[in-house]
Amino acid sequence: MQRWTTDWTLDTIAVGAEQRFTAQLSTSSVKPGRYTVLIQGTNPLPSGQPVRFADADQDATVAGWLTLGRTAVRP
Repeated sequence: MQRWTTDWTLDTIAVGAEQRFTAQLSTSSVKPGRYTVLIQGTNPLPSGQPVRFADADQDATVAGWLTLGRTAVRP
């Protein structure tokens, strides 16, 4: 498993709006193979409820995470 932290903040998205976030993430420390890509949002409120996405793939792979898809890392 590899985790990356981005400078995205979900609190910049207006209610009901759509937003596309992009990033270039280094896979240099990831072994070659096929992987499932997941995302988890952090609630900006210290005592807020966990962030959940209104998407069919929420919790599909791991509880509390949104599954984005599959990818491969090549040597």
